[in-house]
Amino acid sequence: MLDTGELLQDAELIQKGVSGAECYTGLLGGQKVFLKFFEDGTDIRAIEKIYLEYTDSDIRTPKVLKTGVFNNKNYIITEFIPGGTLKENLGNIKTDDIYKIGCDIGKSVKKVPDDKLFFQKFKESKLELVRRLREIKHLDQIKVSEIINYVEGTIGSFQDESLCYGHGDIKPANFMYNNGDILAIDIDGTSFGYFSWKVRGNVALDVISEKSDKTKMLYLGFVHGFYDGKIPTSYQDQFLCTRVIERMWNIVRDFDKGNVEKVNERWARFTDMYMPLDTLKTRYEFEKWLFA
Repeated sequence: MLDTGELLQDAELIQKGVSGAECYTGLLGGQKVFLKFFEDGTDIRAIEKIYLEYTDSDIRTPKVLKTGVFNNKNYIITEFIPGGTLKENLGNIKTDDIYKIGCDIGKSVKKVPDDKLFFQKFKESKLELVRRLREIKHLDQIKVSEIINYVEGTIGSFQDESLCYGHGDIKPANFMYNNGDILAIDIDGTSFGYFSWKVRGNVALDVISEKSDKTKMLYLGFVHGFYDGKIPTSYQDQFLCTRVIERMWNIVRDFDKGNVEKVNERWARFTDMYMPLDTLKTRYEFEKWLFA
């Protein structure tokens, strides 16, 4: 925990993330504010630019008051938003209103003109990744070939998908809710990319295996809002392709670290849950929740 006395009065640590980021509340010139320190190497100017990008969005961010370096760590100070996060307030919001909030967030994600060069680089990098499974000789190579063939056959579904510039971690905990106003927080992961790739984990974890109907409605609204209610059927292939690639990335990463035990653990879990791959669409039941 950093001594923030030189920056804020009455500073209180409210969160310490796994990435090394520390978050505080405190007083700056008598005003309650929010302070976030970033892990080493973070480009604070790039983060300032992201905040500026959101100023023209329907879903704005807290106002930036100050940035700088303290104890060799970059930091940003923003206005403090009362009311709590959307996650904390879900129980007090009607389900229909939650769906509308999701739509508004989805519509606020900026679409970017198609970039064929981006697709080519995206395709090449993901195929190179999954093909590295062949280096892990003790894996079932028949299943390895099935995975590679699956990604090779579905990655083309991204070719006609619009790029977007948006939040890197869409979830209820990353939006503040104050008397009906929605503000995006924790936006430093905002970047360019394919929509289905950016939301893959949250849609899978918080919709398909959902514990809360209200969170499910938020994500449904979010996806519907981005696509203006006209979700392309190719979204299914894109989404499932991203899930497979992400898990292979974890396996290859552990292999590079020499962690054979973890490789075997992840491989067993994946093959039990996902294979045979041609049954994925049925098991994820897209038609029941996304295209209804």
